[in-house]
This record gives sequence, C-alpha cells and structure tokens, in this order.
Amino acid sequence: MDASSEFLFGRDAQTLSVTLPYPFYVPVPQTSGSTDSSTEFAAALNQAQLISKERGQFGAAWPLAEFWHDKLDGPLRIIREFLDPILREAVVRRQTSGSEKVLHTDGDPKDREVQEGETLVEHLLNTRRVSQTDTLILVSYPTTLRDEILNISVAGRDTTASLLTFVHWAHRAPTPDDFKDMKYLRAVLNESMRLYPPVPFNMRSTTTPVLLPSTTGGKPFYLPAKSKVPFSVFVMHRRTDLWGPDAAEWDPDRFIDERLHKYLTPNPFIFLPFCQFEIFIY
Repeated sequence: MDASSEFLFGRDAQTLSVTLPYPFYVPVPQTSGSTDSSTEFAAALNQAQLISKERGQFGAAWPLAEFWHDKLDGPLRIIREFLDPILREAVVRRQTSGSEKVLHTDGDPKDREVQEGETLVEHLLNTRRVSQTDTLILVSYPTTLRDEILNISVAGRDTTASLLTFVHWAHRAPTPDDFKDMKYLRAVLNESMRLYPPVPFNMRSTTTPVLLPSTTGGKPFYLPAKSKVPFSVFVMHRRTDLWGPDAAEWDPDRFIDERLHKYLTPNPFIFLPFCQFEIFIY
C-alpha cells in the first residue's frame, strides 16, 4: 500500500509506521499504538472489498440484506476523507503551476507522454481536456479522479503483495542495473504467478448470445446474453494438457527451455498472471 500510494498519489501512506499488521481474524491489541488516518484508510479499503465481495454472493438481491443500513457508508467515508485532500491539493497545484495550457490544448491530451517524476494523479490531470468550471468542480468534489485512482490502487496493492508473498529474497535487493540481466528472475516471477496467480478466480458476462466451440470435437456450447461465466486461472495454470505432465511442479526453467516453445508460445492465453478484475461498489 505504501509503495502503491507513493506512485499513485505522490504521498507515502505510511501504513506500516504506526503498528504491525495483524491477520484479519486476530483482534488488534489496544496497546499496539494509536490509529492514524493511513492505518484507518488501509483498514477501510480492506473492509470495502470484503463487503463488495459479500454483495456479489447475493447477486442483484444484495440490497435486501442491507435494507436498513448501507454497510459501505462507513468504509467509503474513511476512504474519501483520506483521498479527497490529496486530490484537491493536486488539482490546485495544477491550477497554480501554469498548466492550463496543457489542460486546454487543441491537440489530443492522450498523446502526452508521462513526465519524469510525475504521479498518476498528475498524469490524469494532464491527459484530459478540462475546462475551468470542471476544474473547480474537481477541487470541491474530485469524484472522477478518486474513483480512477482507487480502482488502480486496489490492483496495485493486492496483486503485487500476492506475488511477493510467494517469492523469497535470499540476499540483497537487486539494483536497476541488475534487473537488465536477470532473465531467470523473470522466469521465477512467472512461475510463481503460474502456480499462485494473484487473481485465481474470475468471472465474465456475455453481452450478446455466443457459441463457444468444443475443445473435444463435440457440439458447441450456447450461452445466452447476460450469462455469467466463472473461470479459474488457478486450475488452468495447473492443467497437464496445457503445461505438460509436470504442471504441478514449481520449475522456473519452463519459461526458458524447450517447454516455453512447446506449450506457451503457440498458445499464449494459457498463462494469465494478472487477469484484470473489477470491484463494483454499488
């Protein structure tokens, strides 16, 4: 969360500076230290994700379970109290730095390249055409910016933390120059994400009726519109018909030796190390 927030907001959330993290099932001792806004923000983000996941289990009927009280009101209030001052400060800084010429350019602002040291908040402000009225609205209530940043921060935190959990560093941290020659490191990361994908289960929905061909030569599968199709990246990454008889073994060499050209190169979609997912907060 700290690394992600520094890149996204330009401010280290410092979630580890107050108290040690505890598993979700362990009550935090009262003597562990005072709770500041950074710790509350991280806790509220976790709570909001859990509530959203629980709502998904009820489908469209989830409002019945929260008829008298919206469970997201509390966590979202804490999240907004943490993010809104940061976003307002970024917008004001953009107004006072003479960047209006960027915001009002006649060219396509999306063609603008990322500048050195630029945070994602600053880049979002510089890659959209914003009128003076829109900017004033963003200063008072930066809903669009907050939603975009929050969406990226969830992916930046959870997926990175999940990957690093399954990769153990045995010596010093590498330097930027070290990474250039670390082909085996890339293989280690890929193999870790193959056996332990950060997003192990996912779901897609059809917008129109579709026929899926059978992989065994049988009849195709018909899916009507608005059908939900769950799938498991975790299972797919361990299928012996896709990865060979040793699919259940952790072996980074499979991304370097002949197995790479035998299995992955002709069928690259068997490897989904980070399948983009969305969290809908209704």
